Amino acid sequence: MIGNSFKIREFFDRADSLSSNDPTVKHALGKWSYKIANIGWAERTVASALFASPPTATFEDALPYFLACEELVVGKVRYQSIASSNYLMLGQTYEGLKNTEKAKEYYNKCIALPLEGAGVKVQEVNQKLAKERIAAIGSSWW
Repeated sequence: MIGNSFKIREFFDRADSLSSNDPTVKHALGKWSYKIANIGWAERTVASALFASPPTATFEDALPYFLACEELVVGKVRYQSIASSNYLMLGQTYEGLKNTEKAKEYYNKCIALPLEGAGVKVQEVNQKLAKERIAAIGSSWW
């Protein structure tokens, strides 16, 4: 993943410049930032040896993209599947930011979405994952 991440980011940035109101692009940029923020120390160390410097991103970097996506998809059945994935990623991002209340809020939004549109299977998986994360937050000792 790390080897191609700079090129992937270039493509996403180009897509965003061409279609700044496309929720799938905003979601992709958020997911890219989230995935890079989640790279562990060991993987980052190996990547530093292979590449001049691995990409960097934080959960704070991911958040505005996911929030922009949310604004573009709210109430649009056409984007129900992306809304579901985006709510799940917002929950995960807020967990990464240690804001469990906001994480639960977005996990609950994911769960509350009616199963509609072409991506029902994706929505079902996202709802299952959101329920698991809420349970994990509830049972966490930290």
